Amino acid sequence: VGNFGSRERFAYTAFGESINMASRLEGLNKHLGTLTLMSAVTHSLVAGKFLTRHLGRFVLKGFEKAVEVHELVGPISDAPKFAELHESFAAGLAAFQSGDRESALLAFETIAQRWPEDGPTQFYLRTLAELGVGGDAGTGEVELKEK
Repeated sequence: VGNFGSRERFAYTAFGESINMASRLEGLNKHLGTLTLMSAVTHSLVAGKFLTRHLGRFVLKGFEKAVEVHELVGPISDAPKFAELHESFAAGLAAFQSGDRESALLAFETIAQRWPEDGPTQFYLRTLAELGVGGDAGTGEVELKEK
């Protein structure tokens, strides 16, 4: 943290990899239709204390390595309410990450019928539509080129 700029215009601000990561995760919310995201590092600190959902591996703008991303869903007491959605989503995500796009598409389409407002499901349906079911199965990572 510190003052950055010139005498005419400066700002006291923070910068660095952690700040960039937080900014990219905040921006990822708009793509996923979520409110609060966290990296695997933060997730490891709150696991078992809050209800979370693993959303996949994302290569964020300005970062070379993929980041494991988790959604903060709510209090741990809400787990029974979200169990079916989270189990179904985990199966679709596993298929996507293993390169089985056909199974992933079927899983996410099934989830969308039951939970049409689920942002991460809609995100993966759009992603699969862009990638197509055939062709190179890829790495199971989603690369975002914008903030």
